[in-house]
This record gives sequence, structure tokens and C-alpha cells, in this order.
Amino acid sequence: MARHTEESAELFEDFVNTLQRCAEPEGYRVGKLYGQAQLLRIEGHRSAALNVRTDAQTGGWWGFTKNVEESLERTGSKWFLILLGGTPGEGYLLSDVEVQATKRRWDDAGRQYIIHPNQLRDLWKFRGVEQAWSRIKVRM
Repeated sequence: MARHTEESAELFEDFVNTLQRCAEPEGYRVGKLYGQAQLLRIEGHRSAALNVRTDAQTGGWWGFTKNVEESLERTGSKWFLILLGGTPGEGYLLSDVEVQATKRRWDDAGRQYIIHPNQLRDLWKFRGVEQAWSRIKVRM
């Protein structure tokens, strides 16, 4: 379990650091939202909120809860769910609208959703944080 946690933390940190390198030259700042590690805020000409989930080995994403969803909605900004896979810099980027449209397919474990890769097949997958940042900019 410790190894999984370390790998997840590395995936997250790599994503955030690369996102900051992409966003800052364009006048945007990336920081924590509500002081929570996996909730991020992008501020600049426009703003957005992000929930970044990692899956280093488990075969699915855990921890996107109804409370997290409500926190993102309270920001009043466009928000995104980012699901990082086992390969650094790759994952899925879902807008708030896409989350609403697809979450009915996810396993509802009471207080949190469990999202499996096969439930995301038809959604856009990014292959590099730069690609994710380009899409976030256009949609926020």
C-alpha cells in the first residue's frame, strides 16, 4: 500500500508541476483549493477548479465523492475532473458537463464513486499535461 501511495503522490506532483509550468507563462496561477491537496484552482484571465485523482495500480479511481462534487460546484467556476493513469502525464479530462453525463455509469459506493477505465472508453484521453492544459484553457 505504501508503494501505491508513493506512486500516486508522484503522479500528482508531476502533473501539478507541469501544469504550473504551462499555465504561468500565460498569466495563470495554479494552487490548492480549500487547502485540499487534490483540489486545485487555476486563476488568471479566467478561472477553473480541478479535482485530480490518481490510479497508480488499483485499476480504478476512488475518492471522487458527492461532497467533492458539491465543493467544486460552489466555486462558481467551470470545473474539471482529471483522472491520472499509471503513465505519468496521461489520463482523462472530464468537464463538469461530462461528469454529469457519464457518472450514471460509475459504481456508486454510497459516499463515493468508483470509476473503472472501461467506463471511460468513449471519453477524451490526454497524452501529456500540455495537451490537458490546452483543453482546459479552451473550456474554462
